[in-house]
Amino acid sequence: MNLRKYFEHKEIGWTEIGEQFTRYQIFKSRWINVYLHELWAPAWHPECHDHPWGFLAILLWRGYLERIGTKDYRRWPGSILVRSATFAHNVITPYGKSWSLILTGPRSRQWGFKPCDRPTSTTTPWHEYRDAQKEQM
Repeated sequence: MNLRKYFEHKEIGWTEIGEQFTRYQIFKSRWINVYLHELWAPAWHPECHDHPWGFLAILLWRGYLERIGTKDYRRWPGSILVRSATFAHNVITPYGKSWSLILTGPRSRQWGFKPCDRPTSTTTPWHEYRDAQKEQM
């Protein structure tokens, strides 16, 4: 089944590092959004990232490996994860393409990157960070 035919979607993967990430929009309002995430992330991002909203994730298929600070955690299908907008992590999918159902609150900020080993440090806005990374590649 080609979900792109049935749902609005956005390609948000970081192609320079081989990531393929599609966000399918299931429901969207001022107060809540429901997305289906299809993620293939074979390599770690150089830094952790935070989010524009708080969210709840339900891992549906394969799960992923999540880096929080300096530790890695296996996140299994069926896991339910609750995260604030400022929660910083990094994710890879060594078990194959991962599928997750995501419920978000309203957008409260811009998302960006920060060092994984310093999760309370200042976030660099995503567009500035990505531009700087492209210059280094």
